[in-house]
Amino acid sequence: PCFPSLPAHRMLGLCKSVHSWKGIDSSHVAVLQCRTGRGRSSAAAACYLHYSQPNVYKNVEAALRYVASVRDLPLRKLVHPTQARFCRYFEEHVIRTRQAIAFP
Repeated sequence: PCFPSLPAHRMLGLCKSVHSWKGIDSSHVAVLQCRTGRGRSSAAAACYLHYSQPNVYKNVEAALRYVASVRDLPLRKLVHPTQARFCRYFEEHVIRTRQAIAFP
């Protein structure tokens, strides 16, 4: 079954928290865990990669493809279409949030 993703603002909070934690000390790691290691955790990983490294992962689709390649799975088996759609919504939310901060 496909479990729902976090709301975009909560995913943004997760990404900010992980980014802050990793920024404190280069030895810090973040661990994502779910039952299968696909779906929600892979979507969260892709959202974080895009959030934290936008110059490397120009869009969330590139981050999803990277996560799929690391997991050695085709993208269609990694995340459910609704989770991939959520990642695109998250990407739009991040863009709007960054624009609001840059141009108050």
